[in-house]
Amino acid sequence: MTFTMALAWKHFGGQRYVLFWALSYGLSVLQWVINFAGLMAKSQAIVGLAAFCILCSSSLVAVGARERSGLPVRWLQFAAGLSAATIGIIVAYSPYGESWMRTSFASGYAGVMVVAAAAAVWPRGGRFSAPGRAF
Repeated sequence: MTFTMALAWKHFGGQRYVLFWALSYGLSVLQWVINFAGLMAKSQAIVGLAAFCILCSSSLVAVGARERSGLPVRWLQFAAGLSAATIGIIVAYSPYGESWMRTSFASGYAGVMVVAAAAAVWPRGGRFSAPGRAF
């Protein structure tokens, strides 16, 4: 999907939301590679980096949805939320972290970003288009 979205961005109008989604898919792939490396190395720090990739990837999904809908991207709000979640990830994967924290912060943040993306594409008083329903 990363390559497909990147090709679509390059050859079909260069719409920014497509680029954001391509980057999101790319970060998702990177997250799995980093996660595998962290598990093989038994390194909490490396697995924590994979969790950070989840935060960035899910943020880009919501940013792309806002772009596609013509809504302003509130970069400061995204940065603040990402920073707070990153601090949570750092604590979760530190020696002071608990297992519930490791499974909660990235998943919880991704869930919030999915809701933000859905809210951005929700039609204002109209019906969903076919791409909107699929999204």
